[in-house]
Amino acid sequence: MKKFQFSLEKVLKVKERNEELKKKEFQRAQKYRDEQKQALDKLLDKRHELCEDILTKQKSPVKIENITHYYSYLSHLDDEIINKRHQLEDAEEQLEQARLNWIEAKREKKVLEKLEERQYEEYKQKVLKNEQKTLDELSVQFSYSR
Repeated sequence: MKKFQFSLEKVLKVKERNEELKKKEFQRAQKYRDEQKQALDKLLDKRHELCEDILTKQKSPVKIENITHYYSYLSHLDDEIINKRHQLEDAEEQLEQARLNWIEAKREKKVLEKLEERQYEEYKQKVLKNEQKTLDELSVQFSYSR
């Protein structure tokens, strides 16, 4: 009997490549989200340090224009933080979509793998049946030849 050949082998290969592609897209989205989170954390740290500086400076005599510069920079940081939070939210949405796409690609591949397993089991059963038939025929021929 001929060697087992899965009838949808090419489709399975496409699904495997697609799953790998979706996995890489997920990893890229995860990396981008992590970068946005780190950038936001840095901005929040800067803001915290600036607030501490302002409080320290206010305890001693300071020129009004220096305080104005500090508050201007603080306002600028607040705007950057708001923008970075929006970017982080977008990155998290992209990550979630990439995760769902990857899960769907894995599911599609798994369906074909299960089908391949079933076809292989059917193939093995046919081989066993053919071997048994051949053995039975040989047995019958052997008994007639005696």
